[in-house]
Amino acid sequence: MKKVDTSNLSREELEQKFRDEIRHHYDKNYSYYIRRVILTIAKTGIRHIMLRGIENFKTIPRSVPVIISATHKSHLDYLLIDCVLLEAIGYYPCTIAGKNLFHGYFKKMLPKVKGICLDRERIKEENLRKKENIIYLKTFYDYLTEEIFKRSEAVLIYPEAGRSYNGKVGKLAHGIFGMAKRAINEDGQMAILPMGITYERVTEDEVFPQLEKIKEKEGMSKRYRAKDLSSFKLHALLQARGRVLFSFGEPIYITMEDLRHLDELGEKVRKAMIKETVLTPVSLVCHSFGKDKSLKLTELYERMEREKNIAYKNGYKMIPGVDQNANPGYIWKLAKPHLAMPWRLRSILKRKGDTISVVKPEIVEYYANTVEHMYED
Repeated sequence: MKKVDTSNLSREELEQKFRDEIRHHYDKNYSYYIRRVILTIAKTGIRHIMLRGIENFKTIPRSVPVIISATHKSHLDYLLIDCVLLEAIGYYPCTIAGKNLFHGYFKKMLPKVKGICLDRERIKEENLRKKENIIYLKTFYDYLTEEIFKRSEAVLIYPEAGRSYNGKVGKLAHGIFGMAKRAINEDGQMAILPMGITYERVTEDEVFPQLEKIKEKEGMSKRYRAKDLSSFKLHALLQARGRVLFSFGEPIYITMEDLRHLDELGEKVRKAMIKETVLTPVSLVCHSFGKDKSLKLTELYERMEREKNIAYKNGYKMIPGVDQNANPGYIWKLAKPHLAMPWRLRSILKRKGDTISVVKPEIVEYYANTVEHMYED
């Protein structure tokens, strides 16, 4: 992205430039049109898009500002949640998205569907020594306060500051609580609404290890974007369709006193987000392998049954659409197209005779990590 020289701009000119870069330009008609387009495309790779716990959103008083704090699995998160909320309640929140997404067609599209642009590089702690970046951060917060929260619009944020490359939900960036501080209303209150996202298969899963390495060396480079895009093309053309669940937890009402204890509050919100994820056939199979590189099918089935029962005992269930009492053989049948079907270019596991072997351990580990919390004491 071409950099613009801002050294000769006054403070007022800088603030205006930053606000123009940050703000959305919501277009209602365009939003309904793009929803139809997205859902049509999504059907090539997604079997069902499901919503759970929407009553937790609806019961928050309109006078209370809302920040939706969501886990981040895929670039599809941004698009699909808007589609399901538009159908369920007739509107959707403003979404804070990284500046790296605002390029090409998305640079025009995202602001029209309430995409708010955030330059994460500017607000990194080590970069806030620069006066220009301090002005940027102030402008960002002022925009949210004056044009979003005062209009009683909800804000959706992915506080892990990027997709999870290893399947775990990372520590939340404190920026979400900077927003919460400015969202608190005259009654001294605001709400954080935790949301967990579960994909039966994440579109970009096979490129995550490569993306992580490229990002460490080059940042969000052209090579990074090209590799990212390739996973979507493959997903749309060849790979098996899966289920997606967006699940809202109970709102966490925040006061100024809560914001004085950020580490405790951050962990509370993080755990509430994690709690909304569910078990899938893929994650159950992968977690059942543990550290083993191969298992007899009978051993895998025994482990799957045991692991499923532990997850159920701890309060978690299988993703809607899958029989909660399904036997391991049936669950393996559902997971197989996503894990062990070479003609669909899914060779994460390989079956030879009655033995299942791990071909791509980093992908197995990814899905195992997505449900690891279900087995913690």
